[in-house]
Amino acid sequence: MADQGDVLTDLNADPAAGANGADNQPSAGVISQYIKDLSFEVPGAPQMFAHLDEAPQVAVKVDVEARPIADNSYEVTLEIGAEGTFKGEKAFLIELSYGGVFTLNGIPQDRVQPMILIECPRLL
Repeated sequence: MADQGDVLTDLNADPAAGANGADNQPSAGVISQYIKDLSFEVPGAPQMFAHLDEAPQVAVKVDVEARPIADNSYEVTLEIGAEGTFKGEKAFLIELSYGGVFTLNGIPQDRVQPMILIECPRLL
């Protein structure tokens, strides 16, 4: 049995065996992926570009959100943002909310949270 850090190890069984019902192996599937929200702003354009003589300072943040939407189905959302500043002024701001719907079947309850918070975002 795999340790909790490698939750997909037990899921690498023959997919055909699970598909035809001959085996009740755990499975995880991506149902859909989509952009929920996307925003890009350059508040000081075009004047900001005339004075941009060096690279801006960039701060990046990443967050993961997950919520159940039906039995064995979860929406997992990556919230990614980056803000660039130049000489104390905002050069740009980008925010992306990228989501996916995943179905988990036969996953032991103690392995569901690592799946939806680690493996599902990794697949996105």
